[in-house]
Amino acid sequence: FLSAAVLEFFSSISIALLAMYLGMSYLGYLEFGAWGKSLTLEAGFFVLLIAPEFYLPLRELGTHYHARAEAIGAAREILDILSTEAHRPAEELKPFPPSETLKIRCEDLTLAYQGGRRPAVNGVSFDLNPGEKVLLMGESGAGKTSVVNLLLGFMQPDRGRITVNGTALNLVTPESWRRSIAWIGQNPVLLHGTILDNIRMGRPEASASRIEAAARAARVLEFTEKLPDGLATLIGEQGYGLSRGQAQRVALARAFVKDAPLWLLDEPTARLDRENEALIMAAIKDLTAGRTVLLLTHRLQGLQWADRILVMAEGRIVERGTGSELKGGGELRHPPAQPREGGVHG
Repeated sequence: FLSAAVLEFFSSISIALLAMYLGMSYLGYLEFGAWGKSLTLEAGFFVLLIAPEFYLPLRELGTHYHARAEAIGAAREILDILSTEAHRPAEELKPFPPSETLKIRCEDLTLAYQGGRRPAVNGVSFDLNPGEKVLLMGESGAGKTSVVNLLLGFMQPDRGRITVNGTALNLVTPESWRRSIAWIGQNPVLLHGTILDNIRMGRPEASASRIEAAARAARVLEFTEKLPDGLATLIGEQGYGLSRGQAQRVALARAFVKDAPLWLLDEPTARLDRENEALIMAAIKDLTAGRTVLLLTHRLQGLQWADRILVMAEGRIVERGTGSELKGGGELRHPPAQPREGGVHG
């Protein structure tokens, strides 16, 4: 009942009835509602002018109601995560030894969410070799993000295992493993502070020259040099004050400062225009030289840049190979979505 369409309908009907009442009053068919004297044209016009604003809270009620419902649902999921017991006692885990090269092997990974009709990840196996660039493609809901969540250690597979340099991932402390990962999602997480502070979060002890080099490599200096305060420019929460493309470039600079051997990129060019998409992809190519990269996407981009391509559908890897191998017949057998006009992602 509290849907936006229903509330908008009742608001429109109420305004229409008010207009009908005023019109009938001026024609002399209705003579109630006025006290002492008839309603003037100016008064009626003023009432019609403010009527939409009067019903505005009713129209917005549906939006706020659904936002509240989403917040309650998110809070329940957060509480479920916080109440989840560790899969192993902390004393049984050991720190992950730092390494500049990572050999990652995913074997028969299967993950099902509670209430799901099918496993989000179903028997997925692949390797990530040191310095390799792998593109993981598929439609939304294919299971790409679930694979990344398993690699990040946010979830444990129902079946199968992940090994890094021969060590099972579930035997190392999550904190030590994540120090080897640079993760960039669709929505860059930037905090209130200066652009410099947000880049420095990747490695708090990084020198000023190191941060400046990262900002230059990520094309951040291209827009900060035009600002009065440069890298010291203050921004708001979630990058308020920056465009989406600029915020993503700051996130790339932060990842570069961290100097992690493994980069996990979850559609970093989502909802960017073509110009910013080209800038971000060029920066990624430069910044990830010599690093292992797994880039998630649902678009036919970067085929020549990737060493290998994995195509997912319904939780499974349905195709794998190089760009030339998969496009040997002209089209992928399971092609991801094409970009919409203007470069905006769906």
